[in-house]
Parts: sequence; structure tokens; C-alpha cells
Amino acid sequence: MADNISDDQIIQQCLIESDKINDAPGPRWMRRTFGIGYTRAKRLRKEVIKIINSKNINKPVVEFDQRDDGATLIGHMTGHIITADQLIEIANVDLRIWIPQHQRVKKWDVVTKNADGEPVITQAFGITITFRRDNNGALLASLFDDVLSKIRHYAPSYPKLSQVIPNSDGDYLYVVSIPDAHFGKLAWAEETGENYDVKIAQQLYDDAISMLAKMASGFNVARVLYVVGNDLLHVDTGANTTTAGTPQDVDGRWQKAYRAAFDSVINGIERLREIAPVDVIIQPGNHDRERAWLLGEGLGAWFRNASGVRVLNEPSPRRYYAIGRVLLGITHGDGEKLRDLPGIMADETGDRWTRARRREWLIGHFHRRRHLDAMPLADERGVLVRVLPSLSGADSWHVSKGYHGQRAAVGLAYRLDGLVVHDTTVALAEDERRERGVFVVDGEAG
Repeated sequence: MADNISDDQIIQQCLIESDKINDAPGPRWMRRTFGIGYTRAKRLRKEVIKIINSKNINKPVVEFDQRDDGATLIGHMTGHIITADQLIEIANVDLRIWIPQHQRVKKWDVVTKNADGEPVITQAFGITITFRRDNNGALLASLFDDVLSKIRHYAPSYPKLSQVIPNSDGDYLYVVSIPDAHFGKLAWAEETGENYDVKIAQQLYDDAISMLAKMASGFNVARVLYVVGNDLLHVDTGANTTTAGTPQDVDGRWQKAYRAAFDSVINGIERLREIAPVDVIIQPGNHDRERAWLLGEGLGAWFRNASGVRVLNEPSPRRYYAIGRVLLGITHGDGEKLRDLPGIMADETGDRWTRARRREWLIGHFHRRRHLDAMPLADERGVLVRVLPSLSGADSWHVSKGYHGQRAAVGLAYRLDGLVVHDTTVALAEDERRERGVFVVDGEAG
């Protein structure tokens, strides 16, 4: 048997055995199981130990203690510290119920042995996070989960992708991102120069999606990336405030805006699915941090039976999407400094950074279009930060501050080899936008 089995096969079997016994199998077990000599068994055991150590070095030991009035999350890890957000995600803490209050980090040295049995000093870390219980949030979470289960049960059935798309083998990624639509915002033309409400927001959003879908038909698209959120909704609380509590001018009840936004995104996914398989990334903004996540859960339930649709709704503040030689970072833009984004991408993406030829950030928040070449684009390590425009009309606060920008929606076609990107922006015509939504094409290639 020893002549017929490779080192890799032996190592894989040893890793399976190690999961059962919580340790690396000894040379005696390896000799008996595989019929190999002692020297080979000893050498391969060292390789197994290295693999086990590399897998466990950053794996935290997590304990989540829940009480009626609060909870405590404790995580211990060695070799490399993780963030509090990552620990919360690993522990699967329901942030609808548990509100983080305080966190404490400590570190110390531990002595372990390497594969050769020699002592090695490794730094260990401990993170403790305390939470208070939000009883209203717990009630809403329970009600939402009940509604979500009903959506999943009655989710519509969609035709198989092959029935919709004759040929989904393409060489472009088409990205649709319409940040800062602010469904629910209210603007009065006599005060701001233009009207804006839920009905106008929905009409502009739906028309923009339709036009961008037509633009995408000019490319051989392999996949569509649809970024949803980024202040899609104007308020996040029953008191008509942002997530942080800033009061807003609103058009009626928030439920009205939520329903309109939900319907528009469903229609958008259905329309884009006719082009190619669609990945939907949910990116909350500073206006809708909680409701955007709930919207994402609803979309995931709605499209659970639809082939070719993936809804990616993660609690992390930044998202990354890699395909071919293209790496995209997605965040709202209210938290990080623009100049820091390239370094953050390099730190957080590992091998995806190395493989990528084109690296870009897509952000919203600023309601205006802007490009920031954070590193020279001719350089292999170049990163472009794209600040995307908004379709939303200006409210009284923005007008009082003199904030204006061209209202537009962006579609970006990235060739999968990372060498070419086509910008298929559709802009709201300035001379007609006060009367009705009219779009004009404003495209470029780079």
C-alpha cells in the first residue's frame, strides 16, 4: 500500500483522523494504517501538525453568556487579533436584540511547541464585549422572523436560468449601483427648486434600472453585480430619523417608502436576471443601517427559489467582490477616509488583492460623482475610488448648505481580465428633471 499512496493522500487522511481525536495521529498509527516506514511517518506527521496549527492559530474560542438584562461575549485567540465586529459575526450575535455597550481587549504571551517539539512564544488575545438587551428589538425581531418564514413559504417560483438567458457565457461583469436614492425623502420645489417624494423616487429608480439594463445588452455579460442599499431608505426609526437619530423631512409613513423600495428592487433583480446571473450585495448606509439589512433578508427569502440569484446580506461594514482579475470593494463612504481605502483593501483581501489586475472601490454617501486615483492606475497596485452620484433630489438641509450634484445612475462594465472598464452612466437631464424623469447617456471607457 505504501507504494500506491502519495504524501498528499496520507496527509488528507491524517487531517480527517485529527478531527476525530483532536490531535495529530502518531507515527505508529500512520505506519499501521498506510504501511509506510517510520521515517516517512515522522516526516508526514510534522506536515500534519503544521497544517493543524495554521488552521487553528486564528480560530477564536468563543463564549456568549446571555441573561435577561444583558449579555457578555468573550473570545480568545492566538497569533492574530480579530475585530469586535468579526467576533460578533463568528458568535452569531443577533444585533436586533443585543446592543453593544463596552469592549475590552487584553493580550499575553503563551508558550506552545512547534512540529519539532521546540518551544515557541505566541501572543494571545482576549476580547470581552458587553451588551444590553433591547426588548423592543427582540419583539420586532420575533415578528420579522415570523413574516420572513411566511415569505420563504410563499416565495414565487422563477423559470430556470437557461429558460431566461440563451447564453450566459460572457466575458464582462456588469455592475449596477444606484446609491442614495432616499426613498421617503420629502422636498418641496418652492423651497428646494424641485419636488421629491416616494412616487418620484420610485419612478426615477425604476426608469434608471430599465435604461441600465438596456445599456448592459451591449456587452457579453457573464454576471451582474447589483448593489442595493447605500441609503436606499431615508430613515431608520419610527421617529423618522437616521440610524444615529438625526431628524429628516419625510413623505408620509416609513412603511410606504419601505414597500416602494422593496418592490423596486424586486423589479430590478427580475430585469437584470434576464441578462445574466445576478449577485445582489446589500450595503447599508448611515440613513438605513438597520432597515437595509431587513430589506436584504426579505429579498433573500423572496428569491430563494430563483436560480441565478444570490442575495449577499452580511453584517460587515465593507464588502468585497472578486471575479476574474477584477476586485471591487463596496462601502457606503461615511465611515472610512477615502485615502485610507486602498490600504484597507490590501489588508483585508489577501490573495484576492494579489490576483487582481483592476482594483476599485465603489462608494456613495456624497451625492456627487468623483474619481480618486489613490495609487497610479498604470501601476499594478493601483486602486481607483469611485464616488458614485445619486438620483435623489436635494432636501432643505442640502440646499441650505449649497450641496448640489448631477443626478445620475451608474452602470459599469468590467472586462474579466481587468484591462478595460466601460462607464455607462445615465444622467437625469437638467433642463427637464423638474417636470418628469428624462435620462441621457453619459458614458466613457477606461
